[in-house]
Amino acid sequence: KMCNGQSAKVLSRPDFLRTLAKFPAELKIFERFAREAAVFVGPAESWQENMQDEAGKRLLAFLEAGKEFQGCEPEFLMKVLATHMVSGRLLAPGSTLEGNAWYVVLAGRVQVESPDGLLLRYAGPGEVLSLENSLVLRAVRGKLAGPALCLELSQPSGTMGSENVERWRRNVQQLRSEERETLERRRSWVQKVAVPALGSTQLLAGCPEDFLQLLAGQLSEEAFQEHQEIIGCNTEGDSMLVLLEGLVELRAKSGKQVGCISPGAVLGEPEALGLLSYRTATAKAVTDCRLMPVSFQALTNALEHPDTPQALKEGFQQLVEGRRKQVEDHKPLAGLMHLRADREEDVGANLLALRAERLPLESGDCWQPSGDSEACGPRLSLILRGRVELSIGSASGPPVEFHVRTGSVVPEGMLATSGAVLRALSADCEVYRLWHFDLLQAAFITPQAPDWFYQLRVLEEETRGYLQSRLSNARGLVQGRWRHPTDVAIRGWAEKKRENLRRAQKRQEQFYENYLGPKLPLLPPKKLGTTAFRSWGELPAAKPTKPQNRGPSPSAFRALKLHRSPRSRSESQLRR
Repeated sequence: KMCNGQSAKVLSRPDFLRTLAKFPAELKIFERFAREAAVFVGPAESWQENMQDEAGKRLLAFLEAGKEFQGCEPEFLMKVLATHMVSGRLLAPGSTLEGNAWYVVLAGRVQVESPDGLLLRYAGPGEVLSLENSLVLRAVRGKLAGPALCLELSQPSGTMGSENVERWRRNVQQLRSEERETLERRRSWVQKVAVPALGSTQLLAGCPEDFLQLLAGQLSEEAFQEHQEIIGCNTEGDSMLVLLEGLVELRAKSGKQVGCISPGAVLGEPEALGLLSYRTATAKAVTDCRLMPVSFQALTNALEHPDTPQALKEGFQQLVEGRRKQVEDHKPLAGLMHLRADREEDVGANLLALRAERLPLESGDCWQPSGDSEACGPRLSLILRGRVELSIGSASGPPVEFHVRTGSVVPEGMLATSGAVLRALSADCEVYRLWHFDLLQAAFITPQAPDWFYQLRVLEEETRGYLQSRLSNARGLVQGRWRHPTDVAIRGWAEKKRENLRRAQKRQEQFYENYLGPKLPLLPPKKLGTTAFRSWGELPAAKPTKPQNRGPSPSAFRALKLHRSPRSRSESQLRR
C-alpha cells in the first residue's frame, strides 16, 4: 500500500490474532490493553466525540483522582476536557513522549524517567502525568512490554476561573517539589547502593562505572519478610537477584537444603544472561531481606545504549556463547571423568555447565581463592588442563611454591585460610570455578544424586588430602623464617663468638711466629758455608748407627729353666 511515496505493510486482524496466539504471555498483555482502551476508542471521528457518555465519565473520574486537580470543581475539570484536550497518543513498546504537555494514561503501562534514563516509577491507567520537569514517558519494555494509550492535554488558562487555576498551580508546584526530592533520593540510592552492589558481583565486576549507572538506573529493590518465599523452583524467571540485606535459604528441586547466602550474594546469573527461563531452586527468606533484581531486559537495554563500549558488548556476547559451548561439550565434567553415553539427557550436568565459570587465564595469571565465609559460601576450582602452581607468600623470604596436579577439584576455602594464591604456568590452562550450592542444586534435582556427583566428591577428597600435606610442609617452612623476639640477641651472640674465634686464631699464629719460628728451614745451617755453597746436596751423609737392643739381656735367658719335653712316639709304635 502506497502513501506519499512510502510503502507500508498492512497486517489484518485475523493474522495478528493468529500470530499473537503463539505467545501466551504477550496475548495476555494485549487482551488487557484492548479491554482498557475499548472504553475510550470508538467509531467517532474526533476525541471530543469519543469522550461522551461512559468514556467521559471515566476520564472525569481520572482527573478528580489525580493529585494535580485535587480540590478543583467538577465544572472546571469538564471545561479542561472540553477545551484543552488535544489528541490521543498510542505508544509502541519502548517509544517515548517528551515536551511540556500533560498526559493521562488511558490504557497500558508507562514508566517515568529522567532525561539521563533514570527510572523513577511506573504509571498505569488513570494517572495524570506532567512532563514540565524535563521528564520522559516511555512505554514499558521487556518481557511484560506492551503498547500504551495516553491522552494529551494542554495547560489550563487563567480565564477558566482564577480560584481553580490557582489551586491547580499550587498542586503542580507541590508535585514538582516532590518529584525533585524523589529524583535526588533515587540518584543517591543508585550511587551509594545499586552501583557498588552491581560492581561486586561476579558477572559485572570490572565493568565501567558509566555502564553500571545506566543499568542501575533501571533497577529497584524489593523487600521480603521473614519466612516469605522469594522465588519458587520451576517458576518463570528472567532476572538475577542481588541480596542487599538479610539471609536466604536455598533448596533444590528435590527439597534438599543446598545452602544459605548472605548480603552480597548473587542468585540466578544464567537467567540474567537469557540462558534459562525457569528457576532451578527455591529461595526463602530466613530474616527480613532486601533484594535487587537485575532482569535480562535491563541488561540488554544497558548494552544497547549508544554510550556502551563495543568491547563490552562483544565480551557479554562471547560469555553467552561460551556458556552454550560448555553445555555442548559437557564441560567441566567431561574433562574430569568419563560420563555415561546418555549425558545429553542429564539435566543436572547441563545445569552445572551453565553455572560453571571458566577463567580466561594466560601464563603467569593468578586468581585469589575465596574463603568459605564468603556471601555465596564455599567454592571449588576444577583444573582440567595445563600447569598450575600454588604459591604461599613469606615476609621473610621467597614464597613457597608447589605444583597442583591436573584433574584436581580444589576446595578454595582451605587455600584462603593459608593465604595461598593459584597461578597458571602455561598458556593452555583450562580452569573452572563453581559455587558449592550450584553443584548441590544441579546434583539433587532428583532425590538420588547422579554418579558424577560422587566421583567429584572423591576427587575433592583426594585433592584435599594432597593439599593438606603440602600446605603443612609449606607452613613449616614459612614459620621457620619468622622472626623471634630473641633473634637479635642470638645474632649478637653468634657474631661475638665468631669474633672471639678470629682473635684466638690470630693470637695462635702470632705465638708460632714469635716463639717457634717457621716450621721448616728454607736454607741449610750456616756451618755449611757461604750462601753460594749452601745446598741440600752438599750435606754430609749421616753415619749409620747400630740400633739399640731394646730386648732382654742374655742373663735373663740364663735365668730361665728350660725343661726338655719327651720325644713323641713314631706312628709304628702307636699302632703296636
